[in-house]
Amino acid sequence: MSFAVFGATMDHCLKVARKRVKAVTGVGDKLKRLSPEEYEQAVQDYAHKLFKDIAEGKKTAPKISADMSQPSSAKDFIALAEKTTECARLRIYQRAPVKDKFHPKTKLPVMKFQPWPLQEIAA
Repeated sequence: MSFAVFGATMDHCLKVARKRVKAVTGVGDKLKRLSPEEYEQAVQDYAHKLFKDIAEGKKTAPKISADMSQPSSAKDFIALAEKTTECARLRIYQRAPVKDKFHPKTKLPVMKFQPWPLQEIAA
């Protein structure tokens, strides 16, 4: 079994925003390069919107940690994340077989991250 943490941290949202926000605006002949301040503001705005959407449940929570072998490691990750950055909807998920689903070629059970059943729901 492997465990992972799903949810939103501002660090993860900033990382995603830096990949998605373009440094130019407009199309064709009207391309305009954003100044570093404008670009940074656009990244911050996108990151805050993404964080808010994940926190409110409008978007699915992404996997924000590496796979871990023990749930205690995932709990430590959550504790550290809550100390260091703004967080929302942090939950431990466990990779487990999906009931009555098998891969058509290998006939092995389909594995998927599912909420860890022993996880206490924290507000």
